[in-house]
Amino acid sequence: MESMEGFLYAQQDKELSLRTTYTPSFIGLRQRDGLWVDSFKGQGVIIGVIDSGIAPGHASFLESTVIGAVSFQSGKIGPPIDLKEEGHGMHCAGIAAGSMVPDANVRGIAKGIASGVAPRAHLAIYQSCTETLL
Repeated sequence: MESMEGFLYAQQDKELSLRTTYTPSFIGLRQRDGLWVDSFKGQGVIIGVIDSGIAPGHASFLESTVIGAVSFQSGKIGPPIDLKEEGHGMHCAGIAAGSMVPDANVRGIAKGIASGVAPRAHLAIYQSCTETLL
């Protein structure tokens, strides 16, 4: 942002932790009744995520939801690997179309079935930025 014309100053207020394991229920979708049950849960849809990439082999993406993935970092084309399994790209892709993962939790809290809103959708991952590892 600092390189954008007109940008003056920004200061990070505070760092927030990601704690949404079961996004569908968080927004009122239920597995046994209501709109989500009668939907196709994203089947036949491709969702493009332009972010910091994903961690290969993560349980949220094992059910072949990822149909394309590419990184455009440093002028090279390669896999969109997010070395932080808790990165922003992982979080956004998982919320959109993460597979249903039983017994999921975030550091021992928010236990339950983790799922994206459209777990049957396919993902096309584009890594356009990276996060600094702390």
